[in-house]
Amino acid sequence: MKYPDSVLIWIHIFTLCVAEETTKLEGDIIIGGLFKIFDLKDGACSNTVDTASVRDYEAVKWTLKKLNAANYIPGINIGIEAFSTCDIPGRAVYHTVNFAQKAFENHANSSSLPIVGILGPEASSEAEETSAFLSSLSKEYQLYQFLFSATSSNLNDERLSNIVRVIPSDTIQTKVMQHFLKQLEWNYVAVVYENTTYGRTAFEELSSSAKFEGICIAKSFPIEIGITVDFSALQTVLDNLLSNAESQITGVIFFVSTTTASDFLSIVQGRKQGSFFRLMMVFSESIALERSMLKNYDSVSKGTFVTSPPVLEVKEFSNHWNSILSNKTSFLDEYVTNHWLLNVLRKYISCDPFQETCLMPTLQEVSTSENENIFEGYAIVAALLQVNGIKELHSEKCKGSDGICTELRETLHKHKNMLFKKSSREVIFQDVPFHFEKNFSIILNGKNEVLMNGNISAYEVYQYRRCLDKNEDFCLEKVADYGENSLKVLTGRLVDYSDNNNEIQWPNMYKAQCSLGRSCKSCKVENTENDIYFKNGDFFIIGMAPVNTGDLSNPLHCGVIRESNGWECTEAISYAVDDINQNKDVFPNSTIGFIILNSCNQPVLTSKKLLNIMNNGVTLPNGTVVHDVSSRVLGVVAELGSSISQAAAEVLQEFNIVQVAYGSTAAVLSDREEYKYFLRLSTPDTNQAVAMVDISKKLDLKYIQILFSEGTYGEGGRDDVIRAAKSSKVCVANEIIVQENKYSMVLDDLRRNPYAKVVLLFLKSHVVSEVIEVITRSMDAEEFVFIASEAFGTRTEIIENNPKLENSLSLSLEIPLSGNNLKGYIYSKSTEKYYLNPWTRSFLEKKNACFFPGSFDKSSNEQCEKVFDRYNSSDIKYDIWSPFALHAAKVVLNGAYASFRHICGLNSKTICSEYRDNPKRVWEYFQRQNLSLNGVQTSIFDDNGDGNLGHVIYQIKKSRTDPKVLEFVKVGSFSQSTNLNLSRIDTINPTKCPNQKCENYCSLFYNGNVADKQETSNDSSNTGVVVGLSVVAAIFVFSTIALIIYILIIRRVDPTEFSMRNEYLTVVK
Repeated sequence: MKYPDSVLIWIHIFTLCVAEETTKLEGDIIIGGLFKIFDLKDGACSNTVDTASVRDYEAVKWTLKKLNAANYIPGINIGIEAFSTCDIPGRAVYHTVNFAQKAFENHANSSSLPIVGILGPEASSEAEETSAFLSSLSKEYQLYQFLFSATSSNLNDERLSNIVRVIPSDTIQTKVMQHFLKQLEWNYVAVVYENTTYGRTAFEELSSSAKFEGICIAKSFPIEIGITVDFSALQTVLDNLLSNAESQITGVIFFVSTTTASDFLSIVQGRKQGSFFRLMMVFSESIALERSMLKNYDSVSKGTFVTSPPVLEVKEFSNHWNSILSNKTSFLDEYVTNHWLLNVLRKYISCDPFQETCLMPTLQEVSTSENENIFEGYAIVAALLQVNGIKELHSEKCKGSDGICTELRETLHKHKNMLFKKSSREVIFQDVPFHFEKNFSIILNGKNEVLMNGNISAYEVYQYRRCLDKNEDFCLEKVADYGENSLKVLTGRLVDYSDNNNEIQWPNMYKAQCSLGRSCKSCKVENTENDIYFKNGDFFIIGMAPVNTGDLSNPLHCGVIRESNGWECTEAISYAVDDINQNKDVFPNSTIGFIILNSCNQPVLTSKKLLNIMNNGVTLPNGTVVHDVSSRVLGVVAELGSSISQAAAEVLQEFNIVQVAYGSTAAVLSDREEYKYFLRLSTPDTNQAVAMVDISKKLDLKYIQILFSEGTYGEGGRDDVIRAAKSSKVCVANEIIVQENKYSMVLDDLRRNPYAKVVLLFLKSHVVSEVIEVITRSMDAEEFVFIASEAFGTRTEIIENNPKLENSLSLSLEIPLSGNNLKGYIYSKSTEKYYLNPWTRSFLEKKNACFFPGSFDKSSNEQCEKVFDRYNSSDIKYDIWSPFALHAAKVVLNGAYASFRHICGLNSKTICSEYRDNPKRVWEYFQRQNLSLNGVQTSIFDDNGDGNLGHVIYQIKKSRTDPKVLEFVKVGSFSQSTNLNLSRIDTINPTKCPNQKCENYCSLFYNGNVADKQETSNDSSNTGVVVGLSVVAAIFVFSTIALIIYILIIRRVDPTEFSMRNEYLTVVK
């Protein structure tokens, strides 16, 4: 790691301007110590003592004195020479350089006092710089650094090879914060952090991981600590929190020092005296559980949370510390080896403690005022671990003799890298003359950070609240324990405080969320294409559904969430898998998982997702990667859209994986040369087109138009209609292609052929509703009648409040769900607090125009209630394709089991090579599957793997009970085996050619001599008008061209520089 110029500058300033401040415990062996001791002010050490830091040093010194008194290393006393750094990296490096100089002297002079390592420094920014320097030295000079309060995850860098850290890193702390915020239901917060190694790294880790849990860091505020904290900068932070334009921010996370925290709380307390606002706070471990700091500002700090490593209390030392500050004899004894104690004592007394007349504070005063310091326990552990390393080395080198033997001296002086072993092992502190309140051992694993094993949490969360044992006072009470990657929150201890100081119990506490009536757009996840609905298992089926529309400007991105035929399909697929796992009907000895993807109706995105899963596995929202997925895929359920099924098939057949579509009616998918391992439950559009044309012919509707979507589905349907129409002598007057979001001219295009009143619709399911709404908004009653494909189906939202659709017809693909409890499965999810399906919240909010607690869009002002109730109704009406998705998933599961059992064997725990190498055989097992439909085992595929269930025909009629309401009435059916069957249909006026020109066109159409669509005239009386207009227009065109040529000649303009827009020369027919 490169040594920064800024640090060299600090060293230079320090050597010129700062007198050394040091204290020392003599010994046969010396440990170097680096402690903050004084606060930073105006770029230098101030006179303001950091009591916690002095206490950390005293804890180390007390530990060494205890060990020496107990002859812990026979015949050897351990001393410490400590320096103050004031959290200035330059000071820390300066003293580290001096320690290194001592190591050089040791190497050259075996009689010099050996230095065996360094304890500290306390701040991460200091530790990073000092370690970078020491790690750059030759191994024999490298002093180990034992860190007890520097928590930045940057210090896990293996290049900083001399580090041994005994305190958990911020990687764990940010995980705890992430879990805790989620359980508090805080998801709209700000982060205030000091712009140091510690603050930056912690902020970056939290912001990176929080998004996976749906927690939005709406604002972040770096605080510069170059000279001292700018008070006005903290005031600006508060202003920005309270006036955030998007939504007021009420939850704030802090990665700051005690000094900065104290300054901020002071500002908040001052501001609150003149205004009302709510601010809830979580402080990191860097404030060291300093209760007195919070107590100074308890009007605003009540309810504040503090994350912390587990407290490692040594009561003997706590008593020792209190004795020093209350007993003059103890103070004078310890002052000799800790001069900084005087600075701490001056907080209590103003007299000279060295004078007999000066009275010390009472024990009660000290006990009440002094904080439990989180870092002192880790300082003791660091000292013990370092001394234990020397003890083991002494035992190895001196073979039972006391003192520093020759072999040990050689190692102490010339092989600093051998003074501690980081290799994997457990260290149990035996024969230590004091004890911790918790039992634990140290686990070394060869890395920079040690682990603790035993009756101890990995991390803890405290709340500043009324004491549990004495309700009149406020304490830091533990409210959560973190261990084994999970956080246990003691919800019974969680409280909040109202403005009149009343306690509010969980779960009624205030929550840091987007405000009511606001839309927090900065927090919305725009790129939902990466969302995956995942359940692990021994084997997988992959499912796909168009939960969102596509982004028309980018084939790899998603648009808005769909209100039908998307989300419910994902639930149907997951239900099929969960039902199989529960009943153990198939794969009784294995668990089936699912991977459900959002295709967003984008073919390119579909291909990308499938290829990524096959090559790289599945990346979960928390960043975990599930590898080796492709070898466990039994089959694929995909998809609704034909273009999506095409894209999926082209990928999957390269991996010899069988695919079953639940929609996808395009005729092109019947080609088994092209789509080898593809099946579908839906009946192909070839049959649907024949049915639509047969209906037209049956009702004497022989002059029609076609309105179709751009893409495989619409264009394929158009082609099928044209073929069927020619065969049945039904004349197609006009073919109108519809592009997404471009619907304004569709009615004008239809009106060009007003006598072709019957319009056959082949529109995609997610656009048909909008297109019909645009057409009928301006259409005259009975101007056009529609015969719609299955994408229109029986969707009541299309015909609701639209009387102009009366007498129109639609075809529907239907498959019963008798005996299935899909509605109960979905309804049961209403109790889930955080939905496993990543699209549930967005779908239900849009579908019901409401918001859930924790939503980032509360602009509707309506909270979602009873949104699952439709799934608790006896007359539930599912989306059209949900039953198909469920049955397609069951076909995949049952077909995979049948083929797996015969090919791989029932007891196989893996997919055997024969299953992959013979996909056609697997396909045949799938194709032979029957479904129980209304209690009857029904063959659902023809020999080609296409669905053979046929279509149900509906007519839109007035309800018998309420004539103002339209409803779908079943009037017939169509299948390959029974052909067209119509009954109970209301009359539709016949349509036919209006004139001879039209008849001539239709004759050419039937014989296949019309290459492109032809727009016919309205009637015979208009023919002369059209011809006259054409002549006039032609004269106008030629005159315009002559005039332009004349102007160009006169002006001598290059004709290539003159661009004539085509629309200026268009003749309106």
